[in-house]
Amino acid sequence: MKPLFPITVAALSLASAAFVATKQTQATTEPQRVIYTWNGNPATQAAFTWRTDAPVAQALIQFAPSSGDPRFTSTATTQNATSQPLELAEGPTAYYHTATLKGLKPKTKYSYRVGDGQSWSEWFDFTTASVMDDPFTFIYFGDAQNNIKSMWSRVIRQAQKDAPYADFMLHAGDLINIPEADKEWGEWFYAGGWLHSTIPSVATPGNHEYKSGKITRLWTPQFEYPRNGVPGLEETNYYIDFQGARIISLNSLEKTAEQAAWLDKTLSATKANWTILTFHYPMYSTAKGRDNKALRELWLPIILKHKVDLVLQGHDHSYGRMTLPHSHSSVPSPSLGRASEGLSTQINSSSTPSPDGEGKGRGDQKNKNSRPESLYSQSVPSPSLGRVREGLSTQINSSSTPSPDGEGKGWGDQNNAIKQTRKSMVSNPLEPLFRGPNITNLSTGATAQVGQTYFVVSVSGPKMYNVGEDALSRMTKTGEYKQLYQIITVTPTRITYRAHLANGELFDSFTIDK
Repeated sequence: MKPLFPITVAALSLASAAFVATKQTQATTEPQRVIYTWNGNPATQAAFTWRTDAPVAQALIQFAPSSGDPRFTSTATTQNATSQPLELAEGPTAYYHTATLKGLKPKTKYSYRVGDGQSWSEWFDFTTASVMDDPFTFIYFGDAQNNIKSMWSRVIRQAQKDAPYADFMLHAGDLINIPEADKEWGEWFYAGGWLHSTIPSVATPGNHEYKSGKITRLWTPQFEYPRNGVPGLEETNYYIDFQGARIISLNSLEKTAEQAAWLDKTLSATKANWTILTFHYPMYSTAKGRDNKALRELWLPIILKHKVDLVLQGHDHSYGRMTLPHSHSSVPSPSLGRASEGLSTQINSSSTPSPDGEGKGRGDQKNKNSRPESLYSQSVPSPSLGRVREGLSTQINSSSTPSPDGEGKGWGDQNNAIKQTRKSMVSNPLEPLFRGPNITNLSTGATAQVGQTYFVVSVSGPKMYNVGEDALSRMTKTGEYKQLYQIITVTPTRITYRAHLANGELFDSFTIDK
């Protein structure tokens, strides 16, 4: 008789795997999905949400100044939390709990735990913000969205390794794919694990957080954000002032005209040293056929009028970086790189449509862009300031192999040879605007004086689109089929930006100096 031991081990392995999967997606008797957010002044206030699988007699949070002495728990303050049930189609009702701590001391480390008096989470640590313009670092993620547990986990974890003292994480929408798929939200919380409980998350919604024109019912129970935006957009349109920067979330899915007026007023009122915006739909898209003209006409003039420093976006499942000067008097069109700058473009493209019929796949491609010197007198600046400002001639030769997934969207291994040579500068009335002191712009790495706004589109999840031809001529830096995270450090005089691949390699960087 053959021994039964191998079968027993296999059965136990399957049971263990089933337990792990269940734990990610179903609330349990212990606090799960504990997340730290801001809903007020980050120097004196902190918000926490979590969930359980059954109503509790009392939802509680305990907190105390952090200490190396384990007896700190005896002096912890206990505070009640609020609770609400939420029933989803795919599973049983879960109960979400929210606690807001007020009157905290600035620049102070605290320990906290959440529970009901019987079942408790572990103790977590968090640190309140400074009331001064102290330097800070945050991590910016584009869309996580798909295969979150499998493919996004390594991105957020690598980001934490590279920025272990990050002050917060910023998500530019599409955290998940199906707005009320609790399994996907379970994967999102699983991927970040304890990071969500100790590092504040600042999130703006994307189109995949919306269902039938309404924000997912899971948004408000899971995230606690300020209610200082346009009425009806509570906790999706808001601003947070943090150590010398005003960080603004715009909801690009609804009430965009109302937000334009609100944005104008909010930017007029701030005395912050830096202004940073995040929203999902980009001002200028990196992917083909995804132009957001109506949104751009509403928001871009206000962004440039108030000299916003940095705009962080998602949605296009590719990477792009560009700048616009604050002196723009009109809204540039997406094709400005060719039209308004008199850019002469020759494109020889051999393209194979993808099997899905959307034509997103691309074979070998060659781009050759040159700007006739006789057209340097054009009066409307182009978004591709990196090339105009530096008078660069760009040649791109790309050889690509379709991805093995058969969807025709991937390039697989690719060899890009990008050669940039500085042309002799000619008489140009816009030259002082473009060049200025201490301005350089490279394929990776840039330095700029205040006087222009940086726009970035990025993606952190595995879903990818090819970069469109307009973006290739418009953007200073582009990338496709690259999972990315961005580490951004802000001081009173400089913003330093670094984009990294999922494996930690540096992909792009720039600084903005004041």
